[in-house]
Amino acid sequence: MTQLVKRQHILEEEANHDALTGLPNRRVLYDRLSQAVMRSNRSGKLLAVCYLDLDGFKQINDSLGHDAGDDVLRLISGRMSKALRGEDTVVRLGGDEFVLLLGNLDNDVYAEQLLNRLLQDIAQPILLHGVPTGVTVSIGVALYPRTQGTSEQLLKHADEAMLAAKRAGKSRYHFVPITDIYVT
Repeated sequence: MTQLVKRQHILEEEANHDALTGLPNRRVLYDRLSQAVMRSNRSGKLLAVCYLDLDGFKQINDSLGHDAGDDVLRLISGRMSKALRGEDTVVRLGGDEFVLLLGNLDNDVYAEQLLNRLLQDIAQPILLHGVPTGVTVSIGVALYPRTQGTSEQLLKHADEAMLAAKRAGKSRYHFVPITDIYVT
């Protein structure tokens, strides 16, 4: 019976976590996002749904190889996890894309403080195989309940805001503008 329980635990872990980084995966994201929305509704506090894409990651993969890229993803995943609070969630969607759920925020200034710290932590230099390198991150942010919608819509809005951050010069965050809020 013990072997069966262990095997079940291993299968659940593999189904719910990214094999490379150990972070929760897309499957866990939707469950945690729906829980975070419910907590936000009950508490009246803000939830920041953040869509992240690493800047400069493709160049590392192309010049130093996929093993080096994997090392970067593991390192950056660790930096993100350390930079955030215990109640926050970091999810790897795949490739160099991540989602953060920052709940229980009193205001957007507090969200900005967390995001600024994250930008600094991720931008720290990395030494890969004796070669100094590094990445930065572009972040799109949808603040719930200011931005309304389903989980999928919140992620879509955050993704669009991330693309705006990339267009504005990368290594920054961009909030979904009030005029871009879609009520459905």
